[in-house]
Amino acid sequence: MLNLLHKAEFSANLPKVPMIHFGVTIIRPLIYVSEKEIIEFAKRYEFQRITCQCPVGQDSKRKVADRLIDTLEQHFPNARSNLFKAAKNYGSNKALSP
Repeated sequence: MLNLLHKAEFSANLPKVPMIHFGVTIIRPLIYVSEKEIIEFAKRYEFQRITCQCPVGQDSKRKVADRLIDTLEQHFPNARSNLFKAAKNYGSNKALSP
C-alpha cells in the first residue's frame, strides 16, 4: 500500500523475485506468515525483541501506512490480505526487467 500511495505504483514484496539485472533471486520465506503469527511464535519460544534503532523507524511512512491498513481492517477485515493479493496479481514487474 505504501508504494501505491507514495509512488502511484501497485507493487509489493513478492515471495520470490528474480533480479535479472543482478543475476540473483530474492526469496522471502515468511511473506505469507502474518506479523501477528510471528509475534505469537516469538513469545512462545521466548525470542528476545529487538527494537528498531532507526531514529524515524516508529514514525516512518511505512508505519503510517501500516496504521492506515489497521484502520481499514476495522471496516474491511480482509483489507491487508486483499491488498497483498492484488499487488501480487496485478503489480509491477520492474524487477524482472534487465
